[in-house]
Amino acid sequence: MRFFRNLFVNLSVIIGVSPLAEACSVCGFGQDGSQGAFLGTTAFMTLMPLGFAGISIYFIYHYLKN
Repeated sequence: MRFFRNLFVNLSVIIGVSPLAEACSVCGFGQDGSQGAFLGTTAFMTLMPLGFAGISIYFIYHYLKN
């Protein structure tokens, strides 16, 4: 019973607040020139961990190979 009450409360809050929420920060961009900076930092923050993981795997592979 407690599960259904919590589920009802959570769904009510989600349904009540969802019209106020923005889909994402990119959707609200104007023409002030900041979109390029936002997309650049997004690409940097996405690719940096992937590059770090790739370089780490590369060095570990070559360390274990020797």
